[in-house]
Amino acid sequence: GVHGIGYAAAAGYYYGDTSSLEVGIMQSTAKYKDDDDNEEKSGTFTAPYATFRFNTPIGKKTTLITKLGAMYVHLNADEDDVHVSSILPFTGIGLGYAVNDNLELNIQYQGAVYVIAGFGLLTGGVSYHFG
Repeated sequence: GVHGIGYAAAAGYYYGDTSSLEVGIMQSTAKYKDDDDNEEKSGTFTAPYATFRFNTPIGKKTTLITKLGAMYVHLNADEDDVHVSSILPFTGIGLGYAVNDNLELNIQYQGAVYVIAGFGLLTGGVSYHFG
């Protein structure tokens, strides 16, 4: 799998009380294992994504966040002149805490997080809901 530090930024649109469409980008400077020689290498992963986000209330102020969509992952490892791109399913799970009607603090694990690939980020974030 991949491990490293990165960031994510997203914007979304709610089309119901608990459902939204979200687009964003994740980027990580990360370490990974080379399949050919099992040597640890470093590279930059960039992944724009589009996803459906579902918020399930589990208390007065707490929400379970789940996501399902697609992402375009690009690996750029200049040291070996490796440039690989792929479209992968995007998944995510997390928890949100409503500070007030418009402001939410959240923690999420999102990306290509399953057996096929291991490109995911654990993110902490702030969501602002307009309106």
